[in-house]
Amino acid sequence: MPLNPARPNRLNSRLYKGLRIGLFGGSFNPPHEGHLHAAKTAMRALGLHQVWWLVSPGNPFKANQKTLPYAERLAACDALIGKNNPSMRISDLEQQLGVSLTADTIAALREHYPDTEFVFIAGADIVHELPKWHKWQKLVESISFCFIARPPATSIARRALWAHKNGVKINVLNQGVGTKAPLRPLEIYYIWEMEMKPVSSSLIRHEEAAQKGFFLHKLARNLKMKV
Repeated sequence: MPLNPARPNRLNSRLYKGLRIGLFGGSFNPPHEGHLHAAKTAMRALGLHQVWWLVSPGNPFKANQKTLPYAERLAACDALIGKNNPSMRISDLEQQLGVSLTADTIAALREHYPDTEFVFIAGADIVHELPKWHKWQKLVESISFCFIARPPATSIARRALWAHKNGVKINVLNQGVGTKAPLRPLEIYYIWEMEMKPVSSSLIRHEEAAQKGFFLHKLARNLKMKV
């Protein structure tokens, strides 16, 4: 697949020298306004220059979940951010680099973008899943994390045992203007004070499935009445 010059790619790293970049990883199956709101919140709170949406070719934790084709998810993310969010970049870097596990992705980005500061952005609901990730300890030692609170958000995430056992420094930020917080390994930033967007990809999928079931039931009923 030819490289898209509009997306961050492995050949244009010099364009991002000295920048603070948020890496917003996920399946985005599908992407929604909650994703965009979270990305903007992290950008403001941490004073980021850009947020790259790392659309994953595949998620090992969601192997049994029906996933839209990769090209469709990329296109949906492009459509969501539109032309009014120039600091948001939809990325197919994981496909370019032939990686799908976050630890491998970060290692590859460190190699290709040695002069760029990165922070990994995710929802606070995955805090307790992190120790299940591939090479998670090495990952925490190589990049800082920013966890965005989203419904249902509770302070229990701050008491994640793996963080305290591995010498991780925990910081709590608000969603105001960024403070240029240092993007260092073994640093976690939590952002709690934010306008919640009670929407999720799974909720959208469930609603679409419910609507499909309703219309199929209605169609079957109509056909039965006509017989």
